[in-house]
This record gives sequence, C-alpha cells and structure tokens, in this order.
Amino acid sequence: MSSVGHDDEFITEGPDDEKHELGADTSTDKEPPFITEGSDDEKPELGADTSTDKEPPKPEEGAVESTTSARPTSATAAATRPDTIEDVREEIQPLPPIRAPPQTDGPGAYAMGGRALGARGLAGPVRAQEPTRPDEVAAPEDTGAGLAQARPVEEDEQRDIEVATPVQAREQAKDASKGLLLILLLCVLVVIVAAVVVVLRSRADSDEQTSPRPTASPSVQPTEMPSSDQDKLLALLPDYTVTAIQQGSNAQSQAWDWMLEDPSFDRYDDERRLQRFGLAVLYFSTKGHEWITQDSFLNYTLHECEWMLESFDPTLADQTVTRLSCDPTNQSATRLVFNTNNLAGYLPRELALLTSLQELIIMRHPGLVGTLPTEIAKMRALESIAFHNNRFTGILPTELLLLNNLRRLALEGNLFEGTIHTEFGLFSTNLSHLTFDTNRFFGTIPSELGLLTTLTRLQPVPNQFDPGTIPTELGCLTEMRELLLSGQNTTGPIPSELGMMTNLFRFSASKTLLTGPIPTTIGQWTKVRSVNIDFSPLITGPIPSEFAGLSEAVALSLGSNSLVGTIPSELGNFPNMKVLDLSSNALVGPIPSELARVPMRLVSLQNNQLTGTLPAEFDPRSSGPQGALNIVGNNLTGSIPEGLCFLMSPSCNWSSPSMEGSFPCHFNYDCEELVCSCETCTCP
Repeated sequence: MSSVGHDDEFITEGPDDEKHELGADTSTDKEPPFITEGSDDEKPELGADTSTDKEPPKPEEGAVESTTSARPTSATAAATRPDTIEDVREEIQPLPPIRAPPQTDGPGAYAMGGRALGARGLAGPVRAQEPTRPDEVAAPEDTGAGLAQARPVEEDEQRDIEVATPVQAREQAKDASKGLLLILLLCVLVVIVAAVVVVLRSRADSDEQTSPRPTASPSVQPTEMPSSDQDKLLALLPDYTVTAIQQGSNAQSQAWDWMLEDPSFDRYDDERRLQRFGLAVLYFSTKGHEWITQDSFLNYTLHECEWMLESFDPTLADQTVTRLSCDPTNQSATRLVFNTNNLAGYLPRELALLTSLQELIIMRHPGLVGTLPTEIAKMRALESIAFHNNRFTGILPTELLLLNNLRRLALEGNLFEGTIHTEFGLFSTNLSHLTFDTNRFFGTIPSELGLLTTLTRLQPVPNQFDPGTIPTELGCLTEMRELLLSGQNTTGPIPSELGMMTNLFRFSASKTLLTGPIPTTIGQWTKVRSVNIDFSPLITGPIPSEFAGLSEAVALSLGSNSLVGTIPSELGNFPNMKVLDLSSNALVGPIPSELARVPMRLVSLQNNQLTGTLPAEFDPRSSGPQGALNIVGNNLTGSIPEGLCFLMSPSCNWSSPSMEGSFPCHFNYDCEELVCSCETCTCP
C-alpha cells in the first residue's frame, strides 16, 4: 500500500471477490463514512483503534490496491457484523461516476493523479470533505461491534478535496522543445542577418565608382532627413546611390546636400526629383565648377530644362558645345550634349535616372576617364550615344545590347580594351552607326557583325586587332553607307562580296596589309562618292575597267600600292571627279586624254612608269586640271601645253573636297625632260 496524502487518509484496493467488512455506528448522530486500506492477504479488523498514536498498517510489497465506499447506517441499526458476503454486498451502494480532477497550475498535495482521482470518486456524497489527518480521527465508542468511528464533518466544512496537479513530463518536454526551437530560430536569424551584411558589402564593392572611394563621413545621413518627401526620394534611389550618400564626400552626397537645400523641393513630383538629382550628380562627378560653359546649371529658381541652352563653337565640326533639351509635353530631359566643355572625372551611374533621354553626346574631353557604367542599359529610350575622343577605359559592357532603340554608338578615340563581343551581332535591329576605332581592342573583327543588317556606318579599325581578314559576312550589310577598314592588321584579299553594298557612299581601306587584286565587283558601287584604297603595298593587279561604274565618284585614291598595267580611259567618264590619285604604283603607258575631260582639282600621277607626251587637253583653260597636276617621276617626253602655265600663276587657287580651305595651284613636272614655254617655268 502506498500513501496518497501526507499521512492524512489511506486508500486500499483489493480484488472484487474480497471486500472490506463494514460496520454501523450506534450513535444518534449521523456519522460520515470512512475509508480504509489493506491488501488482499492482510485486512484491518473493523473497530480497530484509529488514534494518532498508532500508525496505519502498510500493505505488503506487491499488494493490489482497491477502493470501496462505505454507506452510513442509521442510529437505530444494530452494530453487528454481517454474517455473509451477500449481506455485505446488499449494503454497499454503487460507486458514483468518476469525475475529472480539477486542473491546477502547480503541484499539490497529491502528486499521483490516478489515485487522487480514485479518492475523489470514492468520496461519493461527501466529495467536499477535506482530507482527514490521522490525529483528527476520533476514537469510536465501545458499542460492542468493535467498529471504528469516523469524525463527523460539519456542513460548512464541506468543500472539494484539493487535488494536486500531477507533474506532467510531456508538458515539461514540450516547454523544453519550445525553448530549443526558439534558440534555433534565433541562430537562423543571426545567420540570415550576417549573410545580408556580406551581400550588401559585396554589392557595395562591385558598385564602387572608378574614382577613388571616399572615406569621409557623409554630410547628411539618410536617417536624419527632415521630411517624408525626402524619405520617399531616398526610397526611390537605387541601393548603390544610397550607399554612396552614406559614405559621403563624393558626387552623390554633394548632390544630396544640394537637393536638401532646394526651397521648392516639396513641390516636385518623383520624376522631377530623380531628374534633378541625376543631373546634379553628373555636375559634381565631372567637376562642373570647371566647365567652360555652365550657363545656369543647378539654378534653384529655374526648371532644369532651362539650365543649359544651346551654345555653338564654329571651329568645331560638331558645332554644338552644350545643350539640355526636354520634351515640351512632360518636361523630361531628352537630349544632353557636352562637346569640348572641359568635363573631367567620370560618368556616374546615376545617369540612368534620366530615363527619358534619347540622345547622349559627351565627346572631346581628355579629362573624362573610367569605365562606362552598365546602368546606361536602363536608359531604354536612348537612340544615340556618342562618347568619342575621351579617355574611357575598360571593357564594353554587353548590357548595351539591351538598348533596343539605339541607332548610333560612337566610341572611337578612347582607351577601351578587350575583344569585340560576338554578341554585338545581336545588337538592336535599329542600329545604323557603329564606330569603335582608335581604341585598344584586340582579337579579330567578329563575323557576327554581318548580322547587323540595318548598319549604315561601321568603323572598327584602327585598333590592336590580331592580323585577320575582312569578314565576307560584311557583304550582307546592304544598307551600308560608310565602311572604314583602315588599319595595319587588316590582311588578306578584299572580299568580292563587298560589291553587294550597292548603297555604299564611302569606302576606306588605307594603310593595310591587304593582298591581291582589287575585285571587279567594286564597280557595282554606283552610289559611292569616295574610294580610298591606298598605302597598301601588297595590293597588286590592274585597275579594273569596271570602275567605270563609279559614276558618282568624287574622289578615287589608289596611290602607294603595287598596281600594274595601264590607266583605264574609263576613269575619264566621272563627271563629278575632283581628286584622282594613282601615284606611286607601277603603271605604264600613256596618260589617257580622257582624264582631261573633267576639270579636276587634283591629278596625281607621279612616281609611275608612264610614257608619251602630256595631252594638250590638259589645258586648264578648257577642261583640264584646275588646281594641281603632278606628273613628276615618270618617263614623259615632249613639251608642256601652254595652258598649264595658268597652274603656276599666283592667282590660281584650288580646293579639295577632302581638305578645308583654298590652296595655290601647282604643277610639278620633270623640267629636264619636258619643255616648258611658261615664263614661270623653273626646274625644281
């Protein structure tokens, strides 16, 4: 038997076929029931002394406990023991249904829930009775029955037995699991925060501008912004800009300070705020205070579209020096021009904030360095980019391929390097102008450029290309108007496929290592105005008679090659010809008189092996050369036509379509071999 209380009350259990014998009290007052414990083998005798001086009997180890409920007897009942088991059973009342024990928050007197529940159920009608302590059990009267008497319970004492809440191992395990889970979640959160910090640092490193990274503290921290409008602007800015502002002492933080001081800041919408901020960053990143023309740039009182009106310089080929133009309907910037305006520094990534810009021209600034920001690819409205004659470096970003509206990309005269990506063949189908000569590109000219079927101008050389041939695929560029392939590393023959460029206006392959004859298909260039294949000593063969098809030609330069044969008379059929240079070849035979049909400004036939006399048609007073004639270094004989004296007159001037201005006429000849009747004839 095991005690359930603090020696207050004892409960015994036994098998069904062996019950405790119950006796009745003979007192006049109604007595409450009592409960005893015992084992199957050893039961306490009824009527035994229950005083506190005597410890209750304990069951033997392994005994099975059972519980019964005693039924109270009347005062007049005889206190005699029942004679048989059947009599006892008749007097036992059925057990009340077991009720669930009340739940408490802490351990109580009863740590064993099952037994406490049993005690509660056996209590029956006296369920509100307090646990009985051994020292409170009254000694029974000697009624002769030898039964123990229980202490009466007063009416106002009746209350629920305090049942101890059992110690729940499962709840403890659950609490421990929750604690462990919380610790794991905190660890995961720490790892995530650390990963985010690492990613942000790596992004900040990759976003660093080409200029030295600033180390000073920012003049204005984003967290110190005085208004919700400024908070909203900060939220609109890209992460790399926010990082730069936080670093301070750079163009971005200067532009931010300038924005904060704008008295009209709160009246701008988001588009204008971003536009003004982007232009301000450009100003500070290119040392705007040193610009030649600043106009009203960064003027608070003016709309940004009025900051820089168009200005000109007549000495420049592209006369516009500065210009900021806007769409009149929505006042968004559409055209930005800086030509020879002393910009120095770098192009900021914040240019991408000018999302409506269609034309971006920044050229002839030797102080402008660094790489092209890849964010330019976000300016999807761009149609023209001209960055030539600056000092930009690095590899061309392939992100430029995302500019689907791009028509012009001029990158010549910089320090770009790397190879020309084959992906450039996937450029915008609108691209018509592509120039990247005079840089440091290496490799070869990719044949994929032949996929740019809308291309009208291509100038890939000179660069540091490996020796390579002209891709035959370029012949597919039937819209081509200017093909400029001059450069020392261009080798191999001139592809005959180039004859398919029937819209060609200008072709140049000067100072190359091209070999072989000039293809006859060039005669199909019926719209060409200028053909320049010179200073390529490996060009051999005769001048094709098919050149007669170049009916629109103004200038034909084939000098300093290794051409042989005679001068085709068909070259005299060019009504618009102004310059004909066949010098320094191995041409033989007479000078065709047909060449005198056209009043050319310059005829250069020197240093060949020409023979015969100089045709009288070369008299400039009729139709011959009007500016310069050079026939020195040949084997000509006879006398000089009198009309050529005009070429040596001080009043004679000439001009060339390839040169600006007017020049004195001149006539170079071999005075020892030719007879000159002019008064001004002198031998060199």
